[in-house]
Amino acid sequence: NGPSLTYDESYTITKAASNGHVAAMCRLGVMLAQREDDTCLMWLSKAHNRGQLGACYEMSIYLSKKNNVIDSLRCLIVAADRGADIAYMSLFNLPLLKQLSTFEDKASLFDMLEELSTMSYYSVARYFKAVLLLAQEDPSQGIRLLKDFKKNPKNTPSKQNIDETHAKQTSFATDFIDKILKDIAEGLVPLQSVFLHSASSESISYADYEDFARHFYSSVLKRTS
Repeated sequence: NGPSLTYDESYTITKAASNGHVAAMCRLGVMLAQREDDTCLMWLSKAHNRGQLGACYEMSIYLSKKNNVIDSLRCLIVAADRGADIAYMSLFNLPLLKQLSTFEDKASLFDMLEELSTMSYYSVARYFKAVLLLAQEDPSQGIRLLKDFKKNPKNTPSKQNIDETHAKQTSFATDFIDKILKDIAEGLVPLQSVFLHSASSESISYADYEDFARHFYSSVLKRTS
């Protein structure tokens, strides 16, 4: 996301990315994504593999627009699991849940979530697994998984890296799950409860993020022009 670049600026970023500059790789990937050029995935993947947390989130956005539901969600989960704050705060939004609820190949979706959950006990894939299980005739397994996710909603970083943001995000997730479980205990249809609280949550959608990015870069451009 961001303002359009001149030919010289684009050339400079492309050259820097080709020479291994990680931020340039991510910026180039975003530029190509705006042009709907699938090459963006190569550059964003390179940036992600070199530690650029936001690159995997950008891949998730692009793949979502291409209706690649499974890989889009995979990228979102990986970004959140590896510490991208914007990705973690995008997990509980209603548009994402609606997209998942209408996806036909639930078996492949569940297999992907199972794979990520197995790789890391703290993976937020557990939340999406729980949502899929809540939609089944017997939601008890989904309820148990939600309770488990509530106990450890996010991987705890080392003491020197833990900060206020981590505390706020875990508190948000815990409160969110608490509300869902309370409604279910009172007799509300499980999936209906998830949708209800997703609609009123402060979770960020891809559209929210892109709108913010446009305004942010526009403001920066005005101050520097």
